[in-house]
Amino acid sequence: MSVNPKDPNPEAEISYARMSKLIDVYSQQPIRNKTDSNGSEAFTELMNYQVINHDEEDLDRTYELIRLIHARMEEKFKDYRMAFRSFDCNFDGSISFKEFMIGLENMGVKLSYEDFKLVFKFVDFDESQEIDFNKFCLLNTDKVK
Repeated sequence: MSVNPKDPNPEAEISYARMSKLIDVYSQQPIRNKTDSNGSEAFTELMNYQVINHDEEDLDRTYELIRLIHARMEEKFKDYRMAFRSFDCNFDGSISFKEFMIGLENMGVKLSYEDFKLVFKFVDFDESQEIDFNKFCLLNTDKVK
């Protein structure tokens, strides 16, 4: 869709199907009011699930990496919704491992492949090989020990 259909600039145009997909992705992201709960009960439940399925050494390293990622995310983005959108390259509403690595590298977080896998595995607690917005919010360390 463009303002002037005769505009020769291809960057000014976007197909209706592409625009529709973009609107769908953005409308699926949760919107929170200041009066909403911060979901800390659900976060605590997920963190307890994480502790059961990881050994102590990996958990310490994972928490260290998540704190690093959280600090960079706080510097770079206004909120987690904007960060999620920047990671989701194909606008499908979830982040693959590849998108996760690219997103972190674009933020200036340089990790080894093993560290990327460690953090991704931790955040992808249900092992679906995708991170949706709710899982992505686990990178918020305000509630981590």
